Amino acid sequence: MESGCTGVQGLRLRRGPLSTKDVVISPAYREPVSPGTQLTLTANVRLASEGASLEVRWYRTLDADKRSSGSQSVAIEPHRLNGPCSPVRLNLEVPEGMVAVQPYVRLSPLHDVNMAAELRVDDVRLIAWSDGLAPS
Repeated sequence: MESGCTGVQGLRLRRGPLSTKDVVISPAYREPVSPGTQLTLTANVRLASEGASLEVRWYRTLDADKRSSGSQSVAIEPHRLNGPCSPVRLNLEVPEGMVAVQPYVRLSPLHDVNMAAELRVDDVRLIAWSDGLAPS
């Protein structure tokens, strides 16, 4: 269970110290949403270096060729392997005019060329809440 928290597997993102591009993982397709819907993006973190985050990108179309119209994110605090998994959550409301969302797990480059970075997460979920059930 290198990356898993509750299951057998998890996600592991790694980058070398000289890497200059973000390392990201995301579902292949955008999820349809309705404006005003309450969403929560959650993950359990087993290990996190600086530069790790959870992110959603908003879209005005389901067309995969179109660029996002905005994003929201939450930084994942650095976390060591020897402790229990740490939950991270991002509560959201779908903005007006948006019809799709795509979640991302991201590991951005560090500014120290001597340090590699790693992120291990499990149980990544995008939750759409029914009216009146969204967390406060």
